[in-house]
Amino acid sequence: MGADLRAVLSVLLLASACGDPAELTVDVRTDFRPGVEFRVVTTELSRVPFDRAASSDIRSADADVTAAQDFVTGQRVAELDTVELGRSYVRVTLHDLGGAAVARRVVDLKLEESFALTVVLTKNCRDRTCPGTDDPAGFTACHDGRCVDPRCTTSSPEHCGEPSCTTDADCAGGCAEAQCIDGVCFCDAPAADGGGVDSGGPADAGGGLDAGAPDAGSCECTPGETDTDSQPCGNCGSGTETRTRSCDAATCRWGAWSDFSVCSGASGCAPGATMGCDNGDSCGHRVCQSDCGWGDCEPTDECLRIRPGTSGPEGNNFRCCGSGEWQFCLSSCYWSTACEACSGCGC
Repeated sequence: MGADLRAVLSVLLLASACGDPAELTVDVRTDFRPGVEFRVVTTELSRVPFDRAASSDIRSADADVTAAQDFVTGQRVAELDTVELGRSYVRVTLHDLGGAAVARRVVDLKLEESFALTVVLTKNCRDRTCPGTDDPAGFTACHDGRCVDPRCTTSSPEHCGEPSCTTDADCAGGCAEAQCIDGVCFCDAPAADGGGVDSGGPADAGGGLDAGAPDAGSCECTPGETDTDSQPCGNCGSGTETRTRSCDAATCRWGAWSDFSVCSGASGCAPGATMGCDNGDSCGHRVCQSDCGWGDCEPTDECLRIRPGTSGPEGNNFRCCGSGEWQFCLSSCYWSTACEACSGCGC
């Protein structure tokens, strides 16, 4: 590659990297009850997958919620400005009064301009581990009870599969009121006691996470009972991390979830990671693909030093540059500018 051409490419790459930052707003739709089943929504933004991100790489915003808010139709939980364009990861977590995570969703997002993201978290994903046994390895997100591509959003339904419903009547189940919104079933069940944590009644009269001892027959669990939850972790969701909670003997209600355990059973590589070529080619590298498997050896700059299909030595890679002429890959990892005459070279 000539010096002039390299200079032009450098200018173009610099110009493309200097685009104006974008604004990202995040709305949440969920049938978990605000003020009762969750009290805080945490939105996190990272340029790399969260399992590879340092705490300094993550932007975070918390939004307090009340029982009066309608999260089924959607509520704004974050407004992030000066967001760099390109690939980003957004993680939204619903927290209960004790700070434990009730539900979580990670979205793989490619920002090309300012964007309004809507994240859907439904109860039918609460006990779903993704990917499932019959799902592709990359289906690490749960959407309306199904494992889907993490790029699935209300703005990119092509990554979400077939919608679950077209009318409210399509949403079956033991709900006080079911709604079909944008092809997703929401179970909008009001609190049986008529109020949540923010209903304004005394702590021992209302329901909610910090209510007093319930009436007999209204226990949500058996004292001493333990519940276990799990979620995928690691590269392409190949591992599993678990958490537990116990039923409080005094209130017959579930206690707070424990922290998730250390990720176990993870395998594969992190998409976008690089490593050297198996043959040691000094001008090549391998890139981890979206399925968490390593790709073939490819040039780091312009060419490989070792001809594909051979074992070397370095410098044996050539290409034809005219009839009876060839050029070689130099130690600089660029093709030689001079074309040398050859015979029997296939050129």
